[in-house]
Amino acid sequence: MTGGEGTPRRRVVSPAPPSRANGKKGAAKSKVTGTGDEATPAAKPHATKRVRKETAPPSDVVLETSDEGLGPARRSDDAVARKAPESAARGRATKEQKARPAQKTSLGKSGTGGAASTSPLAARAALDALGAHGSAIDAVLSGFFAEAGNDPDVLFGPISAIVFGGGAGARAFDGRARQPGLGMSRPRGTRDGDRIVAAASVAAPRAVQTAILLQTMYGRSSLSDVTRQGVADAKSSGARARADLLALIGRSGGAALSKSSVLDALLAVGGVAAGGALSSDDLTESRPGDVALGASASFGEAQIYRAPWGSQVAAAKSTVASTTDVIVASDAWGLIALLSFERSEGLLVPDLEVSLPLSGVPVRRGVTRTSPGTVLPATAPLVVVDRGASLRIAFGARMTNESDHRVISPADVEPLATATPVDPAVRAVARTLSTSVAAIAIEARGVRVISASEAAA
Repeated sequence: MTGGEGTPRRRVVSPAPPSRANGKKGAAKSKVTGTGDEATPAAKPHATKRVRKETAPPSDVVLETSDEGLGPARRSDDAVARKAPESAARGRATKEQKARPAQKTSLGKSGTGGAASTSPLAARAALDALGAHGSAIDAVLSGFFAEAGNDPDVLFGPISAIVFGGGAGARAFDGRARQPGLGMSRPRGTRDGDRIVAAASVAAPRAVQTAILLQTMYGRSSLSDVTRQGVADAKSSGARARADLLALIGRSGGAALSKSSVLDALLAVGGVAAGGALSSDDLTESRPGDVALGASASFGEAQIYRAPWGSQVAAAKSTVASTTDVIVASDAWGLIALLSFERSEGLLVPDLEVSLPLSGVPVRRGVTRTSPGTVLPATAPLVVVDRGASLRIAFGARMTNESDHRVISPADVEPLATATPVDPAVRAVARTLSTSVAAIAIEARGVRVISASEAAA
């Protein structure tokens, strides 16, 4: 299991699931069988030659790039060809998203690509996805699902993403968890002095729904391809139920969370019967946020793009140990993708071998309730620096809840907007943030991957 340095994490294990979960009949099933009746989506091959992977040097930040990434970039203003949106509500594209034109573009012979991450496991999976001619989104999602297969705290933790260029414009996707309780009456809540059970702090996750929406809009590989490494990692770690869940997501997309074996297991741990407020609507009807991005700051001709919620973290340091890692990638079609994912101690769902996040606000008697559906704060340490056609930088930083810097401000990355060459500027930002960072520079001659950690800077 990978993660940030600092306070060791303890596992919160739920009690044995009751025979009924949030009004659902029958006991939670022992494991996900992964035998959905949906047809496996066909892969969308673009070339037959597989790209060889470079061996990354050992370091706190593992950064990798493809052999083809050494050639000149082939740019196009056309949009990345997109798949039709899924009909499942959990990953469904909105009317606005459906209205966006999908244009085709060709892959140049000197296509470029690169990926970087503050997680070695995610970096390798992202590079493999690019080597299989996947898009930048396929790369960052492959890294995310690989981590989810290896660590039970990742799959349902908060995520954020930015897509930039390649015909996509600039957009941010919000996969942070929400306050649970959609479609339910207010629970009685606890009184002052009462013991608060762990289930009362369970939040409603949106990471899976967000990942599916991203892959639907910008993916070139199939969803089953994107989840494949995570399935393999879960099996190799002995987490068969987690592997079955990831395989089910790969086959069924957003509909996976509506399967009774999955829904019942989650509600048995975080629902009303367990003392929580998680509802079926929280899991099946909650949709990701998706907003167009404008530049949040400018330094000369360079423009800085961040997620609007990038600085919206809790004012006080959380008592729950957490680490946020990042993955950044660029593909041969000019698309840039950045994704952050958080892991923190969660409430274990034994039948699925994954954890639910404990960032929810418990309901208390006599205290105004946090409205169901309220987005819960989480950092999004992702930045795109656009210095024009000659240079774009995708940058992310590892954050922990104990960090002095828990967000990235425009002032923090000003050196990336002005310095030449860029590599010393990346190291300077790593020193400023006192953390490990991952960055790729998309230049006229190709994609270059940059490594830096505070200790090595």
